[in-house]
Amino acid sequence: MFPNEILKDDLNKETVKNKSIKNKLFSSWWKIGLIILVVAALGGYVYFAYLTSPSVIATIQAESMILPASASVINNSTASGGKAVKLTTPGTSLTGTFNLPSKATSMIVIAHGSNCSQGWPALTVNIDNLRVINNISVNSNNWQNYIANVSLASSSHTLKLTDTSKLTCRSLYIDDIVLYGPSTITPKPTISFSATPVSITTGASSVLTWNSTNVSSCTASGDWVGKEPVTGSYSTGALNSTQKYSLDCNGISGNVAQTVTVTVTPTVIATGNPTCQTLAIPMFINQGASNNTWYDAITSILGVGVIIANPSNRPGTAVNNAFLTTLENIKTVGTSIYGYVDTANATVSIANVEATINNWKSLYGVTNIFFDNVSTGVAGEPYYQTLTNYVHQQTANSETILNIGTVPDQSYMNAGDIIVTFEGDYATYQNTTFPAWVYKYSASRFYNIVYNVPNQGFMTDVLNQAETNNVSYVYVTNTIKPNLFNSFPSYISSEAKAVQANCSQ
Repeated sequence: MFPNEILKDDLNKETVKNKSIKNKLFSSWWKIGLIILVVAALGGYVYFAYLTSPSVIATIQAESMILPASASVINNSTASGGKAVKLTTPGTSLTGTFNLPSKATSMIVIAHGSNCSQGWPALTVNIDNLRVINNISVNSNNWQNYIANVSLASSSHTLKLTDTSKLTCRSLYIDDIVLYGPSTITPKPTISFSATPVSITTGASSVLTWNSTNVSSCTASGDWVGKEPVTGSYSTGALNSTQKYSLDCNGISGNVAQTVTVTVTPTVIATGNPTCQTLAIPMFINQGASNNTWYDAITSILGVGVIIANPSNRPGTAVNNAFLTTLENIKTVGTSIYGYVDTANATVSIANVEATINNWKSLYGVTNIFFDNVSTGVAGEPYYQTLTNYVHQQTANSETILNIGTVPDQSYMNAGDIIVTFEGDYATYQNTTFPAWVYKYSASRFYNIVYNVPNQGFMTDVLNQAETNNVSYVYVTNTIKPNLFNSFPSYISSEAKAVQANCSQ
């Protein structure tokens, strides 16, 4: 039995006892004094019980166990370690073994279900062939603790979690299995949570920092969500409105929560002045080919501020010396390089994308990242915010570009440093208008790519339109699909000069 249950049982007993004393001894002052002493003693017990709690002996992650054929490991930001196991077939079981360094007296299974018209999934747990949880209904869409008393020696044990529901239209999700030892006195949990700075202008970011003691897990809510470590930091990314961040940390002896507010003051955008533009060229080449033509072209064109390096859609896992030399030479003329990463509309796992980011840095020293095939739905925004935060954490002052190709929901301004709000042909661009919120941000937050622009005169028109649309990063080309970015437009030198001219002096 857990301490809170012990306390509840003892309190109920004390309540009956106190009522009997009051009825029999009410008229005597010395008996009233006795009641006061009982209440005082009981209060002392309450405090002691609050500080008394079981200690964690072992934690087993469901994804580390043996899965049945129909089960799968899923990504879940609210689960421990960001992963959980999904069981979909009644009668199937997770199995595994674990070692206990000391005696365990209780356990918790963290689980939740999905229901259908017929009901919820059910869970049965066996340890060493002894049933400790029997066909309990997992009747919540949120993670819940399912508790059992056990008596396990400090040795190896077998564990089996079975989906015992008869329903086929619902799923059972398992996160962690936590085993506890005998009760020990544990101090209360504490937390220190702050934002630096607490007040910023539109488009700037803040860093959340926290430290907690005597807790086992922390959960974010408000304008951020998911599991967080008990101590850590988090970059908010670029913000366009005031945000509130809450952190609730749980320990054996209780929980503690704090909320911090980052106030965002809108940036005053000057009107009537031209926008400084930057020529940003996608460079899609084969690593195995000679790259001298790219280097020669870049160095002969003054004004190329950004190159999107895309060697066959990935940096690979081993360095290509010819490609490395090309990139190093391009850096010498002051051009910033962004490494290409395909996200396939947020379907590539976070871990795989982070591995590609790491390869760009380790193989070619490229720390800015261009995310391509970015999903347009609001639901994908946390995915890209996570990746942008990762890029920021790896190297100071590094940036990301999100190639959405159209104007997204405004929330995406928190997910990347530069947003591609248009990628398409000249005719479509002429008929494109941008929402009012775009003009609340610096032009340096936006990038437009326009192809099938037939000649220099039309190219100049596109640059002027981009300026009017509050767009700083531009690329205009007369190339057409499918070979848009493997060669320069015929008017590249004139384009570079025109971009330089479209800037306030």
